[in-house]
Amino acid sequence: MLPEQTRLDDVRINNFDLIRLFAAIKVVLFHTIMHLHLTVGDTNYLIKTIKMFPSVPIFFVLGGFLISQSFDRKPQMKTYLLNRVLRIYPALVTGFGVSLVILFCFGYLTPAVLSSSRFYVWVTAQLTAGQFYDPGIFRDFGTGVVNGSLGIISIQLQFYLIYPIVFLILSGTGGKFRQNLLLVTSVLFSAILYVYVKMGDRTVLPSGGKILYVTVLPYLFDFVLGILVSRNFNWVLNLCKGKFLLWTAIHIALKVISDTLNPDTFILKYVTLMVTHVSLVAWIFSFAYSFRQLSQTLLRGVDISYGIYIYHMLIVNVILELGYEGHWGLFFIVLCFSVIAAGMSRKFVELPALKLKKYSLKLPSGFVPGKPPA
Repeated sequence: MLPEQTRLDDVRINNFDLIRLFAAIKVVLFHTIMHLHLTVGDTNYLIKTIKMFPSVPIFFVLGGFLISQSFDRKPQMKTYLLNRVLRIYPALVTGFGVSLVILFCFGYLTPAVLSSSRFYVWVTAQLTAGQFYDPGIFRDFGTGVVNGSLGIISIQLQFYLIYPIVFLILSGTGGKFRQNLLLVTSVLFSAILYVYVKMGDRTVLPSGGKILYVTVLPYLFDFVLGILVSRNFNWVLNLCKGKFLLWTAIHIALKVISDTLNPDTFILKYVTLMVTHVSLVAWIFSFAYSFRQLSQTLLRGVDISYGIYIYHMLIVNVILELGYEGHWGLFFIVLCFSVIAAGMSRKFVELPALKLKKYSLKLPSGFVPGKPPA
């Protein structure tokens, strides 16, 4: 059982779907800017402001929070793994099938490729937990990687696998204070690894150390921040509920200060990382529990963020193959087709799969903090 009994009405109505949609659209925006070479002026403060709310940490924090809420209340390993598989793989496998069709249509599935062992290693990796693997055989296709954004799914899957171990460790740790202390310590150490691996000089990493880029370890602190919120939810709710504008202002101010400092030493990078990620967590849950009917009003319970994330880079690559780039209208084309593909994925793939789940966070009886992460 969770260490706190939370009020059902306080947590069932939230904006998690809207937050995930914001994060997914932001990914589409910046990937389109990067790969389709869209011009962004130095004085475009809207783009700069949006950039202050990074999507990947948002996904990871929500993932840590929701998985903790789900497993801690019903720690049944078989059901937990089945639910994760049903949530992730049907849409992922379908998206991979679409990528093969696209490669075939543009003539990249040549006999040489189909006879290469690297192709089958890549297929196996894409259909299991190695979505980060790039065989290098599609360098001439689009951006050079078939669907490079799927790497974070591999990291999510790693977290799903280790969370039951985290649960067992916490269960044997003792009281709430010791559990929180252990979680905070893991946040601090994982953030050190993140600064070393992601914000440092990659050329100084030992060859074996580069594998850390594709493991959950440098990103674990964001997941654990979500777990901390889950296990101290009443306190966080009191801190954030109805204070979206306040925490938005605080987070933007801290990001501006961080960018102004332009940290170039390890300790400054570490401090600014921790401060801005904690403020981001507060912003996420202030968004979730302010204007709490907003998500239901706008989305009607429809969560297409996962499908948008899966399909947007395939659409970017198709546009590059057709020879288009440099026009802002392409962003809206990518977004439009991503939404269409995501809607079809939800209706024909994700929802039928989710109906097979034995236990869902959306069940009307019991605690329902939100839906499983996309």
